[in-house]
Amino acid sequence: GWYLASNTVSPSRTEIAGKPSPTEYLRRMQADGKIAVRIGLAVNVADIFVDTMDGADVLDLSNGKQVASLHPMTQWRFSARTAPGGSTALVFSGRRAVDKYALALGERSPGGVRNVAYFPGAAAVSPMDAPPPVSNLRSLPGQTYSITGGVLLVPSQASPDSSTSFVFSLNGRMYRGALWIKSATVKDASGCAVTRLTAVNILDVEDYLKSVLPSEMPSSWPEEALKAQAIAARSYALANFGKYDSQGFDIKASVLDQVYRGVAAETVSSSSAVARTRGVVMKHNGQIVPALFHATSGGCTDLAENVWTRELTFLKSVPDHDSKSKYQSWERKVSLDQLDKLFAKDTGTILGAFPVDRSTSGRVRNMLIVGTQGAALVPGTRLREAFGLPSTNFNVLADQNSYVFKGQGFGHGLGMSQWGARTLAEHGYNAGQILNYYYKDVTFEQLVETPAL
Repeated sequence: GWYLASNTVSPSRTEIAGKPSPTEYLRRMQADGKIAVRIGLAVNVADIFVDTMDGADVLDLSNGKQVASLHPMTQWRFSARTAPGGSTALVFSGRRAVDKYALALGERSPGGVRNVAYFPGAAAVSPMDAPPPVSNLRSLPGQTYSITGGVLLVPSQASPDSSTSFVFSLNGRMYRGALWIKSATVKDASGCAVTRLTAVNILDVEDYLKSVLPSEMPSSWPEEALKAQAIAARSYALANFGKYDSQGFDIKASVLDQVYRGVAAETVSSSSAVARTRGVVMKHNGQIVPALFHATSGGCTDLAENVWTRELTFLKSVPDHDSKSKYQSWERKVSLDQLDKLFAKDTGTILGAFPVDRSTSGRVRNMLIVGTQGAALVPGTRLREAFGLPSTNFNVLADQNSYVFKGQGFGHGLGMSQWGARTLAEHGYNAGQILNYYYKDVTFEQLVETPAL
């Protein structure tokens, strides 16, 4: 259940007559043939702060009914709690005095506001008849998922273009689309059961890409490089639908998948590149490819089996054209104390560190760490993560009480190099030629935009 600050007086049917149901927003996305993607914005947090820039309706996903209508420019706090009886709960309240006294159904009453308990499945605050719960949503042919439990915030006045024009703010950052907030009981660091919230942004994949593209590649770069990035990012997103399905979303909004920073990141040139490539994806052997990309390889891209030990047949290892990158050469110093803290329990005091296994592109696959009590083989990827190294394409030099890592490139080195794509575009390559340079035996196809929701 969850708690809702609500009006003591319900509107009559005539007052809401003709107003679209919140689920109409979802149904119109389906009618428009849009493909929805679920982005995990905040996972297992105690509090979520939402500003309804354009106003929003709150839909209870357990029964499909509207339970509240939030004024434009109001500020709300969703908190995770354990309700009486041990059930998971959402606490929903205004953050400012003006919000605390703004009636949830958009009306002011002399009787004031009181807190009421609302449990999904009970009678909704609004008497409006609503369709069944939103479930079995379709993203691509053969793929389904459900959005059930928790609440969904959608535009107050659903319209055919509401998925693009509607904006809300989550924790101070503005996003397009709908916001799904759900609660769950999880274990904290000490192993105790606690109630936490997850916030998921549900929006058209094309609107998602308007933010991803300038977050991943400078929008001032050549148009053909931007178009290549748009196709790669769209392919990655669609190929990874359901990646985190157990948590209720497809992909994360960080470098763990693709950087997604909401509306503030959007630019005219990057949005144009998204529009000019609308619906275009890369396929290999008839399947959309998770088109991996990175900033700069440092001279040569790599193969997946050299980085993750498993083959991805659509990737090539090719000479890169990334000499303009600021990561063409980099240096990081790591103290012996840092190395000892990480490896001394296996090797004793560190005596030396030596790259002993490299991929064909020169990246360190394994380092030999030698200590007073033995030696250990350590993957280059582990060193990169532990010490924040830009890449695994490095050499190691001893320097008094430290080791100096000198290397090239930024990222895992797989797939398209963004700096290389820029150079190729500057030399007249179009987006298709750029992508064909970095990916093996791929075709470009226009998605048949099946119903999204």
